[in-house]
Amino acid sequence: MPVKVMSAGHICLDISLQLNKDWTLTPGSLSEVGAATMHPGGSVGNTGAALHYFGVDTVLAAKIGNDTFGDILQNMLSLPLIRDPNESTSYTIVIAPPGVERSFLHNPGANHSFCAADITDEMLSTVSHFHFGYPPLLKKMYQNDGAELVSLFKRAKQLGITTSLDMVEVDPASEAGKLNWQTLIANVLPFVDYFVPSLEELCFMLKTDMPDITGMSATQNTNTIHTKLNILAKTLLEYGTKTVLIKCGPAGMYYHCAEENGFVQSYPEEQYVSTTGAGDTSIAAFLAERLNGKALKHCVEVACVAGAACISAYDALSGLKPLTELEKVAIEYYE
Repeated sequence: MPVKVMSAGHICLDISLQLNKDWTLTPGSLSEVGAATMHPGGSVGNTGAALHYFGVDTVLAAKIGNDTFGDILQNMLSLPLIRDPNESTSYTIVIAPPGVERSFLHNPGANHSFCAADITDEMLSTVSHFHFGYPPLLKKMYQNDGAELVSLFKRAKQLGITTSLDMVEVDPASEAGKLNWQTLIANVLPFVDYFVPSLEELCFMLKTDMPDITGMSATQNTNTIHTKLNILAKTLLEYGTKTVLIKCGPAGMYYHCAEENGFVQSYPEEQYVSTTGAGDTSIAAFLAERLNGKALKHCVEVACVAGAACISAYDALSGLKPLTELEKVAIEYYE
């Protein structure tokens, strides 16, 4: 079957505010900001749309409301979405002053009603790869130790489809933050071929200390940091996943499977504007390459180049370049 991907899970409308570096918000005051921009967000709005941009035959499976924000999202994306007239469309206000870690104000909306039944076996049978993103932001997918999520991934594997799972940062004060994520991960990973969390997400879910990766480079493969990443990845492989890709922010990415492991430094960005969508578009580039049979290390290198391109714009997609250009840059820089 030719490569065809279903990108499923969380979606929202990202409303990004253009802020100067001295921006502050003081109660009772008026703070002047620049123009607001609106773009698709969430795993489906970023990873799914990026896969489509990279030329991968892609279908989207995400739920939006039958409201104005839903109309905007549907018009922005050329691929159909599931509409629920009883729910509002999820939106996120992205607060990202230049050079400052981004913050979010998020309304989950229809994401919380998204469930395994929204994706039928008939829908799954039309694709060769199933990618799911952000279960911590979809209530029905994380409740009961992820029973719905596990059911969905199990069905995909029974149909002979390869799978991948991405996570998102969990608010410790939220309902999701009080779950035993280690149990959920252990339940679902036997049905996941590629598990692609960030280091922060992984350490929170496995209840382990976050290693300091500041200044980490490819020449440090024998140091304590690499050892900790190795231990984390081996734990995930023991749970049942085939390949682990850990996003380590500005430092780069660590990859691990039964045959090989290593660390790829980030590609130096030409212009830093916002990190919105960088991890998601990196995963899209990784999957686009990997599903076409490219070597694992090369796929991670292309993913790092895609992430650097992404952060040159306020939204996830505007800074991206065609996959052939990313490949060329990756080969020249890393090899």
